[in-house]
Amino acid sequence: MRISSRAIIFKDNKVVLIYRKRDYQEYFVFPGGKVEDGETNEECVIRECKEELGIDIKPIKYIYEVKGPDFIQHFFLCEWISGVLGTGDKEEYDVNRQGGVQIPMLIDIESLKKLNIVSPEIIAELCIDINKFGLNLDDNVKTIIEK
Repeated sequence: MRISSRAIIFKDNKVVLIYRKRDYQEYFVFPGGKVEDGETNEECVIRECKEELGIDIKPIKYIYEVKGPDFIQHFFLCEWISGVLGTGDKEEYDVNRQGGVQIPMLIDIESLKKLNIVSPEIIAELCIDINKFGLNLDDNVKTIIEK
């Protein structure tokens, strides 16, 4: 079973996503990745944001979970503490290592529904929750989506 942690980070009414171009496909993903042995979900999302984005974050709330037959994705609302977007580990941006382009970006929240984002179920829930609660979301927001 693959277990991963992903970050939802807002800054200046925008959300941090990673643009991917791979195998003739273009799409966006939330920053994050596989939880390593001995690592908590929170430690994973902190490490992945430093590696992929070059920023330090603080997980604030555990808000979404996506379960599939062979995976679980944990989504955290995170606060951007410091750092400059796009200054992550150079290996993360190496086209040969990743098998394609990987570019961290700030995306207007209004654009979310128009983009090809992996985990469209999360985008649907996130847009509903933003409309209801604003960017801080509510402490009661925790949705489990099963695929």
